[in-house]
Amino acid sequence: MAGITNEAFRIICHELGAGLVYAEMVSDKAILQKINELYK
Repeated sequence: MAGITNEAFRIICHELGAGLVYAEMVSDKAILQKINELYK
């Protein structure tokens, strides 16, 4: 689903009741350092 699971698509899925949405290939270091841009 390359290019399909972008932010806008994940927001729509969440609003329609998806229990979990995620993005592929997110840096684990960015998560651990809580970099805010990661969550956009």
